[in-house]
Amino acid sequence: ATLLREDYKAILHSQLSKLQQDRQSFLRSIPLLESLPNIPNLAALLQSRAFCRHGILINVGTPVMHIYLVSSGTFSVRGRIKVKAPKDRPSKTANRPEEPRRRPSEVVHHQEKERAPKSEKIPVSRTILSLVLPGTAYGLSHFLKGDREHLRQVICESSSGLVYTLFAKDVAAHLNQEERSQVIAVAGVEEAFLKQRCMAVGQLHGSANSAVKRVWPPEKTLLDKIREFRDVFSAKSIYSPEGRLRAIGSAF
Repeated sequence: ATLLREDYKAILHSQLSKLQQDRQSFLRSIPLLESLPNIPNLAALLQSRAFCRHGILINVGTPVMHIYLVSSGTFSVRGRIKVKAPKDRPSKTANRPEEPRRRPSEVVHHQEKERAPKSEKIPVSRTILSLVLPGTAYGLSHFLKGDREHLRQVICESSSGLVYTLFAKDVAAHLNQEERSQVIAVAGVEEAFLKQRCMAVGQLHGSANSAVKRVWPPEKTLLDKIREFRDVFSAKSIYSPEGRLRAIGSAF
């Protein structure tokens, strides 16, 4: 049996129309985009991107150009936190012995060799600040605020994920002033929450690092075990020929 050109075109047209309908229903399921009049045109502009676990959707420094619509999977927003060092941490110069006095010529020669002291770096780590779930739009608030680059990472946390992308300018052009102000106000509240979370997580990490760590006892080597066995060894134990005969005799 052969597939005619007309049949192939009909099958292709039905699949494309079904795909467009699915994308239009997905856009209408997002609260921010459900009231837009040109849903069919936006559905035709959608670009799909598939991710696996730990796939990076947005990296630090990515230009703010797109809106990311999560269709499936779970994504995390990760930010950099500064871990505060404990206050009772001894300084490097606390127990330094005093240097002997030198002549003026020796002091100048010594200062030329001595390097500038390095400042202690504050440890920095990335932690999960929030989650982006299916049916969520991410990136529009950054575009409306005028940000040029993203300051946080967005990483896939599930085994797989599907994200649709749109140019932010195509969506922002159909938002009125009231909707723009609402998005910017919500973005301000979210940014304040993320900053407070970064501070809280940084303090928790700092207090955890300053706590006294549990010291595990060293593992016994084979020689140590042999020495302990020799101390408790008895000629009448089952590990000796006489002990084995006694055990067999008691069983019968």
